[in-house]
Amino acid sequence: MRMMKNVISATCLVGALSALATDLPCTVRQNWPWDTKVFIDVTMPAGTNDLEVMASFVNEGIYHKVMLTSANGLSMSPYCMTGGTYRLTWDPAASGYTGAITELDISTASATAAEHAWLVIDLDTGDYEYVPLGAEPKDEDGRPWQDNQYKTSKIVFRRIPGGTFTRGYTTEEKNYVKGLDSELGATSSSKMLTAAETTLTSDFYISIYETTKGQVARVVGDSVYLNTATPDAGSVCAAGHVCFQRGSNTVEGINWPITKFAVTTNSIIGRLRAKCGNRFWIDLPTCAQWQRAARPDTQWLFYDTSAYPNGMTGGKVDDSLATITNIIAHISYGYKRKYGGVGGTYSAPETAGLCLPNSYGLYDLIGSRQELLLDKWSGSQESAEDSAGIDPVGGASPTGNSRMVNNSFSNYGTISNWSIAFAGTLSSDNPHNSSIENCYRYVIHLQPPQSFGGKWVNEE
Repeated sequence: MRMMKNVISATCLVGALSALATDLPCTVRQNWPWDTKVFIDVTMPAGTNDLEVMASFVNEGIYHKVMLTSANGLSMSPYCMTGGTYRLTWDPAASGYTGAITELDISTASATAAEHAWLVIDLDTGDYEYVPLGAEPKDEDGRPWQDNQYKTSKIVFRRIPGGTFTRGYTTEEKNYVKGLDSELGATSSSKMLTAAETTLTSDFYISIYETTKGQVARVVGDSVYLNTATPDAGSVCAAGHVCFQRGSNTVEGINWPITKFAVTTNSIIGRLRAKCGNRFWIDLPTCAQWQRAARPDTQWLFYDTSAYPNGMTGGKVDDSLATITNIIAHISYGYKRKYGGVGGTYSAPETAGLCLPNSYGLYDLIGSRQELLLDKWSGSQESAEDSAGIDPVGGASPTGNSRMVNNSFSNYGTISNWSIAFAGTLSSDNPHNSSIENCYRYVIHLQPPQSFGGKWVNEE
């Protein structure tokens, strides 16, 4: 029978964890020298909260201070935990810290979703901070996170609550939108997802801007674009990568959802995870996550925001064409490009976040460029059953191995294409590659989908 040693009672070190987090006592047992595992017992408060676990220790003569998550070796996700007592295991060796762990101190605290509403990652250093809801910086027009640093050297994520919602438009809503296209003298050519009940069992984070050239340049080390706040459509990411986002299906064996959240180390997402110390499961969003974040209140065709002027809302069936186009003009720079002659039509905005965000603080959700998603989809069925249900991850092998996209090109210029329910496809074996000029925004997944059986990646 193995004996346990190094029993430690620990509470939060001053300043070690988030400023608004609540200290939690914990008991820590280290299993050295028999193996490297560390056992952490903690009791979470009532309700649903995040657990923050900070480890400070010496390994191979070097002092480390690391926030532990399931992405860097913790046995379970510390997010969205309900009240009760938990035993978590951390294996330093699995995180790259081989040999003896000495001077170990574990600090634990709990935080609410509101206290973790925003997550800001510094792309130069890999450091991060949580910002509580209501403390986010705003410009004179009330738009959050408008300073250029949040579009270049930092990346801002908004926490989106899980739950059950309606993904897509009802038949009545789709027919109404197609009728507006007829009033424009345009033919509806896009596919709009048909309404379906969808449940996400976990919160998640999504970046508030389409990833910019300046942001991705810091990940790949391209100094040319460091101060560029233009949404990236592939030009920065392309250099030297078979598949610039996650890895190639045929060459490197990266094949969502079969290989789950696995990515290659030389992919952009692999490099971004490493830049952040592998603390977070950063990836592209699923269709369900994108739709949940883009349309916070499904009573509206688009989205409502307190920044709309003169009592304007998010649009409903039977609103006039003038009302709907006025809404689109306030939330899409693509509308200005198409109908206002500003900067041409066939490109993303020159600067991210020029128009109004939705109530979660997300920008550029329509009429910019199509955004890459994880879901495989043949595009033949607007109902898209695989992108609805409980924690949907898309089909495993649709015809042509196509991938789904949301958002739309600015030059399309139809209401159906500029709807939140728009969905398109990219057809190839390496759909997230440098030859396809589409935008993307990143997600931090907090819990693996139910269909993944609690596993982030396939285990041997």
